[in-house]
Amino acid sequence: MNALDIRSLTLRFGGLKAIDRLSFSVPVGERLVIFGPNGAGKTTLFNVITGLFSPTEGSLQMFGKDLADQGVSQRVAMGLGRTFQITTLFPRLTVLESAMLAIQAGEPGRFNMVRPLVSSRGIRSRALALLDEWGVVEKADTLTMSLSYGEQRQVELVLALARKPRLLLLDEPAAGLSVAETAKVEEMVARFPRDITVMLIEHDVEMALRLADRVLVMQQGGLATSGTPDEIRNDPMVAEIYFGAEHV
Repeated sequence: MNALDIRSLTLRFGGLKAIDRLSFSVPVGERLVIFGPNGAGKTTLFNVITGLFSPTEGSLQMFGKDLADQGVSQRVAMGLGRTFQITTLFPRLTVLESAMLAIQAGEPGRFNMVRPLVSSRGIRSRALALLDEWGVVEKADTLTMSLSYGEQRQVELVLALARKPRLLLLDEPAAGLSVAETAKVEEMVARFPRDITVMLIEHDVEMALRLADRVLVMQQGGLATSGTPDEIRNDPMVAEIYFGAEHV
């Protein structure tokens, strides 16, 4: 069984084909990187997978289950997680409170709006353990709005792991980061357990190739080519787009 199966996926906005007959599968545990120029359809693909957009044609299956009738919340319950290009943290919550909220989201009592979050048995200790495991526990009492941008990106990754996703979509996690901050994000993603399947959109090509088991290159909503990191690195078309004509 694959984590994801996409067959002849097409998405139209009026006369524009944002995704054009796209087909591929993602084996469980794979690290799949998606490259492509701006407007190639990468983030739109993530929006279709998560249920924000409904495809015009084609099919999607996640862990063998058809997603046609599954909304966003149902897909999350099936094990889908995602981060976005722009940080989506609650600015006036601390890092610990954010982690507790993320953990509670997967609990049976997640819709209890009366009992204070701090009274939930075990959630605080689990949140602290999660933050400690991923090296951000020293920021537990810091408001997320007071974190550096790189630290916010790291916290977002930790929160994405809080619900123990089976398929995790990362949309440019290193966007806007310094070299040092990018290295920290890369180290975190490299440590993700192999029972989590990862799909990664990233414009930092060298970082992405180090993390990838396989690479898909999208162009104009379709699949231009795919291969191992070495194959993609040596592909003349990809080299011209990402590494400059001197590498072709």
